[in-house]
Amino acid sequence: MARWKLPESTVIPPILKLKWGREDILDGGYVAVPKRFLCCMREALGGKKPMSDLRVILAIVDFWQKDGKPPSLGALANISGLTREVVWERLTDLRNRRLITLKPARERESYYIEIRGLTDRIVELTKDEDDDLEEEPRKQGDENDDVMKKY
Repeated sequence: MARWKLPESTVIPPILKLKWGREDILDGGYVAVPKRFLCCMREALGGKKPMSDLRVILAIVDFWQKDGKPPSLGALANISGLTREVVWERLTDLRNRRLITLKPARERESYYIEIRGLTDRIVELTKDEDDDLEEEPRKQGDENDDVMKKY
């Protein structure tokens, strides 16, 4: 399988190496997944093909660029490992279920995609779970620093 790899100069955060147990699976990059989404993934996605939907959602999140460039079907297919046809099918279904908005861009087969419907659904599904979240937020890096001192 042909796949994209991070440039050699890219520094992979040590905590990711520690959590995943090996660096070679991270050489293609990684995508942040909110824990709230992880807790309600099945309910939030629903649908008939939740694994394909998840792959497309994560590809959308992974593609996001500061310059606002919209992803093409080909780019989303490449990132997700699905065919362009399956990506289009899942995008259409996600749009019909109001989990994403999909607007054509000027570039051929490129789309502006927002996942606000999904994020609203995640918040709705997890709002009663706020009491189970940590009382005091951790400072960024504190946990990682302590773990990495051991290595």
